[in-house]
Amino acid sequence: MKKKTKKIILITAGVLILAVAAALIISSFVGFQPKGVNLIKNGGFEEVENGLPAEWYTEAYTAGAEFSIQSDGYEGNSAKIVSGSYNDARFVQKVSVNPNAVYRLSAWVKTEDVKAKSGIDSNKACANVSVMEMFYISQTLSGDSSWTRIDFYGQTGAGQRSVLVAMRLGFYSGDSMGTAYFDNVELVQVDSVPEGVVPVSWASTLNGGDTRPSGDVQAIEGKSMGLGLLFILAVILVFTFGYRMNNNLFREKWWIWLILFIGLLIRVYKASNVRGFYTDINCFSSWAGTMAQDPLNLYNTHCDYPPLYMIFLGVIGTLAKWLNLPLGTLDSPMGLVLLKLIPIACDLILGWFIYRVASKKLGTRAGACLAAVYVFNPAVIINSASWGQVDSVLMLFIVLAIYFFIKRRYALGVFSYLAALLIKPQALIFAPIMLFGAVKGMIECAQDFRGEKRDVAKKRVLAFSGSMLGSIAIFFALSYIFMPDGANIFWLLEHYFNTMGQYPYGTLSAFDFFGLIGGQWVNVNQGEFLGISYNIINVLMMALAIIIPTLLYWIKRVRVRNGKSEYKLEPKNRNMFLAAAVIAAGVATLPAMVHERYMFPALVLILMAFVVYKDRRLIYAYAGLSGVHYLNVALVLYAYGGKAYTGSESQSYMTADSPFMIIGSLLICLLYVYLVYVAFSIRGGHIKEFELIGSGRGGDDFTPIILRDESIAMDDMNKNNSGLPGGIENADNADNTASKDIPAGAENMDNSGGPGTAESAANAEKAAGPGIAESAASVEKAVGPGIAESAANAEKAAGPGIAESAESVEKASGAENTEGSQSVPPCQGEQIASDGTPLVRKAESLQELKVIAALESKRRHDFNRAHKKRLLDLKDILIMAVVTIIYSVVAFINLGSTEYTPSSYWESQTPGEEAVIDFGAVYDIERIYLNLNVQEVAVDYYMYLYYSEDGVNWNTLDTLKFNSFKLFVWNQPGELNGDKRVNVRARYFKIVSDSVNKGMRVNEIVFYQDAQEDIIVPVQSVQGVSGEHGALCLADEQDTAAVRTYMSCMYFDEIYHARTAYEHINSWNVYEWTHPPLGKVIMSMGIRAFGMNPFGWRFCGTVAGILMLPAMYIFGKLLFKKRVWASALMLLMTLDGMHFVQTRIATIDSYSVLFIILMFLCMYKYYTMSFYEDKLWKTFIPLGLSGIFFGLGAATKWICLYAGAGLAIIFFISLGRRIMEYTRALDAVKRPEKYSQAEIKYLKHISDSCLRNVILTLLFCVLFFVIIPVIIYCLSYIPYFDTPENLGKKWYDIIWQNQEAMFNYHSGLSDSHGFRSPWYEWPVMARPMWFYDGVDTAPAGMMECISCCGNPLIWWAGLVCTVISIAILVKKAARRYQVTSPQMLLRRNREVQMLLFITLGLAANYLAWILVPRSTFIYHYFASLPFIMAFTVYVFKKLYECAQGRNKKRVAAGIIAFFAFALVLFVMFYPVYSGMLVSRWYVDNFLVWLPSWTFHS
Repeated sequence: MKKKTKKIILITAGVLILAVAAALIISSFVGFQPKGVNLIKNGGFEEVENGLPAEWYTEAYTAGAEFSIQSDGYEGNSAKIVSGSYNDARFVQKVSVNPNAVYRLSAWVKTEDVKAKSGIDSNKACANVSVMEMFYISQTLSGDSSWTRIDFYGQTGAGQRSVLVAMRLGFYSGDSMGTAYFDNVELVQVDSVPEGVVPVSWASTLNGGDTRPSGDVQAIEGKSMGLGLLFILAVILVFTFGYRMNNNLFREKWWIWLILFIGLLIRVYKASNVRGFYTDINCFSSWAGTMAQDPLNLYNTHCDYPPLYMIFLGVIGTLAKWLNLPLGTLDSPMGLVLLKLIPIACDLILGWFIYRVASKKLGTRAGACLAAVYVFNPAVIINSASWGQVDSVLMLFIVLAIYFFIKRRYALGVFSYLAALLIKPQALIFAPIMLFGAVKGMIECAQDFRGEKRDVAKKRVLAFSGSMLGSIAIFFALSYIFMPDGANIFWLLEHYFNTMGQYPYGTLSAFDFFGLIGGQWVNVNQGEFLGISYNIINVLMMALAIIIPTLLYWIKRVRVRNGKSEYKLEPKNRNMFLAAAVIAAGVATLPAMVHERYMFPALVLILMAFVVYKDRRLIYAYAGLSGVHYLNVALVLYAYGGKAYTGSESQSYMTADSPFMIIGSLLICLLYVYLVYVAFSIRGGHIKEFELIGSGRGGDDFTPIILRDESIAMDDMNKNNSGLPGGIENADNADNTASKDIPAGAENMDNSGGPGTAESAANAEKAAGPGIAESAASVEKAVGPGIAESAANAEKAAGPGIAESAESVEKASGAENTEGSQSVPPCQGEQIASDGTPLVRKAESLQELKVIAALESKRRHDFNRAHKKRLLDLKDILIMAVVTIIYSVVAFINLGSTEYTPSSYWESQTPGEEAVIDFGAVYDIERIYLNLNVQEVAVDYYMYLYYSEDGVNWNTLDTLKFNSFKLFVWNQPGELNGDKRVNVRARYFKIVSDSVNKGMRVNEIVFYQDAQEDIIVPVQSVQGVSGEHGALCLADEQDTAAVRTYMSCMYFDEIYHARTAYEHINSWNVYEWTHPPLGKVIMSMGIRAFGMNPFGWRFCGTVAGILMLPAMYIFGKLLFKKRVWASALMLLMTLDGMHFVQTRIATIDSYSVLFIILMFLCMYKYYTMSFYEDKLWKTFIPLGLSGIFFGLGAATKWICLYAGAGLAIIFFISLGRRIMEYTRALDAVKRPEKYSQAEIKYLKHISDSCLRNVILTLLFCVLFFVIIPVIIYCLSYIPYFDTPENLGKKWYDIIWQNQEAMFNYHSGLSDSHGFRSPWYEWPVMARPMWFYDGVDTAPAGMMECISCCGNPLIWWAGLVCTVISIAILVKKAARRYQVTSPQMLLRRNREVQMLLFITLGLAANYLAWILVPRSTFIYHYFASLPFIMAFTVYVFKKLYECAQGRNKKRVAAGIIAFFAFALVLFVMFYPVYSGMLVSRWYVDNFLVWLPSWTFHS
């Protein structure tokens, strides 16, 4: 890299860091609170909600505490805590405060039989008032005491703006029991404190008591699981495409610095935005403050960590003091980053260390890959940057200790392990491994004493002995320095053992063995499994966790020499990383009293073990453990608010029967078993390394014969320019169908499309390269370049045109091949095409093979263009037309009525306007129907109904509050207020509009004198204001009244979108603003054409659904080339229930999905083009159309932005392919002797035009994917500009304000909708969306229902086919360069590129929902269905092509049966797709396949 470039990168990075730091510092400043005022809300506990005091929330360390309100307090009510077991329970309130201010916290407290746990000082427990996240405590009360006032003075820190006030029974490590009462709580800022009182520092207080982010637990569970799965996939991809490939990826040394820099940015962002785990952040911030002020007094308070990390925290606390930064508060992001700085730094140092060690042993590429999968591991990031834990600090010293032991630098190893012990007690887990390492090291030193290395061994023994003595001295020195009052020198040893038994529970929210058997928060002294006590099981499991790595460490490894087995110990402690990984995983999985983070140490140790042994199975174990471990930690930190240790009912925690606890524990146990199996397999000498993919430099083992495509070759050789022999349709398929003149010509899998394709006469043997035996009979008949292949074995063949035989290769058209690894000379006589291109040549390297493949692709392109083959012909158009017409008829049947919605409406011109309806005679009124319209102002409107027999004396019938969900629906007045009964006798009815607001709109009102017979009371006259929207409009369309069904009214989200479309037509204020307007604008076209009725507002969406079918056909033809598979893809969409339902409802999803299909269709067309083969402007056509459809989609719904991200990735992949072709062409033109003049001309064309084409293409993309979409997006807001609320505003202000409102709405949407469904439930259709229920209006035993659910066969088969297709993609991508002919390479490339395109399309439209915090529903899966269906067709195609003989017909019959069954299921589920009247018995017995499927109330 040039120095100038490096300087620019460094300057840019520095500016970014400074900008981030400045933004974080600026964000630390806010306003102040009033002085001398009680800041506590409801301090007297007089306001009660659900039996608990308002403004307060409750917490408890373990379950069992009871919280309530007592009426006989000190003054009025008091808050009561009852704890029947030792606990730390409290009422908590977050209070805003001023920085650098002194406060008095006071309360009246009474106790009954309060006592602290045995061995705990009552002055550090019992009843008290305190501030959370610090370890200073007020005066405490124990035993039985009367009402006593407690005052507690404290000073806030610089920049601190909140405290958590707690009324408490217990304290940190001060568990207490009994009954405590609290009353009259005050927090007041004071100018001074009483004499002799020293205010304690509250600077360590955090910002609030709940770490739970916005969003519901279910959404966070789905997001956590999704990120875990994504990381597992990412590890596989990194090692598939990064580690295995012999290319230049990651070879540059600056990659590691880029990886570390990006890792740092991610961690700084997470650290500043995620507060961290409740208890840990409390402790660390308090300890840092104490160490900065009074370090020697630290262990007189609560502190369960050893001294070394406390010294580190002292440095952090001092820095925070100098910078005036409060630690551990979201109010000060810089303070949070500072508190987590040491573990973040250790994360990155570990990543660098992995890179350094791996680079020396495996190469820089492997080192970069390993560093990347560690630095970007979400399980690593969440531990340090989000949670705030220090496990990475511990593991840095553990890794260094093991590394130094392996290097036989024992003194450094001992001191490193001592540092680990003094950082965290969990370092004791590795004590057996360190002991083994020391013993083995001394054994090796003893052996060296007998040889020539006596002096070196002596120095090592002395160094080891000295380091042991020095470590003991340091340990007890620190123990003495930090010794608490009244303790002895051995207090630190006792501290370690006390910490180990601090949590006597089966599992503490960890996925492990005890989590599997139901031990979540079950006391080990009380729990049993199969009649065996948890204590006994714990002892057995702990013994097993130690015995397994012990056996692993000391096992004798088998080595075979000269045919004899030798048993030999591995030298130099080489297996320490592997044994340490197993013991870490074992302790995290098997014994009791395990926290959720205990699996973390195993991760880095597994990576280090991979560096030593290079066994790929270790990477699989690493990926699996990382994914499940991340899910475990994320659920505890996020989904359960960092309060998984809270037992009070007011806080949620992971239960023992939680599916995540059971499944996660099972997965962890299975992964541990797998890790142990792999470890013993490795120690037994069975190592499975990654296979590196073939070199691009060539070699003696890479000399394939390269022949031109046999069909074009025969055309050249026979001088036949009239067309391809054998009736070949186009050159794209030329490698799939051989000329009739070529014996044993076989079809290629890419093109042996559908039923009826000819089969090969004989099956060829698998051919992995030149010289592999094939049918001798086939080769003996060869008269030109040819090869015997079968359709099933075509992928594995050496490629069309390679002549081979069983023993030796016979001469084929002058080409002679005497050995399997040798080939014919490049050119021989008649083997020259008419353009001077050699028909037979030899590739010396993979790079050369790729160049020849590019030339072959150009020839095929030119041939297709010469023969003017089109994508669609008359048969294609006929197929599309027939299916589309049939579906259109079905879709428009009972779509909606045009008769039962009034078109005119009465609008009040002034507040309180009246309209009087006269029937001409007195009638008994039994039922009234109202049809309401949109109101002028977005406020609550009230309408008043009166009735009279004489027009003089009026009686009140009802006061109606307009409901936005009841517009354009036939309502009964009583129904709006919960009572449908109307039974009055009247001649006159008076309607009075809202008394405050004008602009109340009512479409129609209809009166019935017989509710059963639907006899309408005739209206004689209507008195009121006249005009276009006068009082007469109330009764001018009496025949439109109808029973409310989906045919006559709005349902589901039509109340938003259809209403807004109508508002756009009338330039009224917009009701639905949570999505861009284009979808509603399109919907309004149907309303303009057919009126404001169900058919009108659903028409355009249905048309969009119809247009999806030909779009899917064209997409399928582009993907699969054959019309039979294009038809299959179209039929899958036709027979799917979600497509049918979603496009017949007036929502915007049908438009957005149509635009997604079209944008990907056009992008795939561009994806398969090349601006070297085609004119540049021709490639702009599909690319520009894709951009336009992207703009239309983004202006319809933001889900198209996710799709746009997929388009961007696909585009840059395509551009990257062009650039790679350019680099290969540059190399090829340097060797003109290998290519013809025509080929050199084309290669020069590539090298000359690449830069120009790339720049113009990028500029074109800026235009069509940025500028034009922005213009389309802005234009879609034109209907907003003329609305009353936006008059006088600037157009760009209107648009921008709406974007902010939309973003805030969707980012905070986390309601508790009964039909919400997380992303991982969609593919299995676990929770269909219930759109419409007509049970109330249906006859007895019947029902009407519209449910958004798919065709079960299509969905479930699609899920299986998706998994299969992605597996094929990974396999083919990993082996794509194991080819021996350009034809084979082109075939593989086409298939891989097609699968990659579909995968990226699916990922962009599906996986994006993993990261979305809002509530999600099954209809969000709609945009993913086209890609799921494409995978389904691909698998069908693959099955058919792989079949042979009669099996091919059987597969074809099976595919036909699949579509027939799908049609049957569509008909079966049609009643719940369409709202058709159907028997409830039929639905309950035939359609409810899963318990979660609901079709009626």
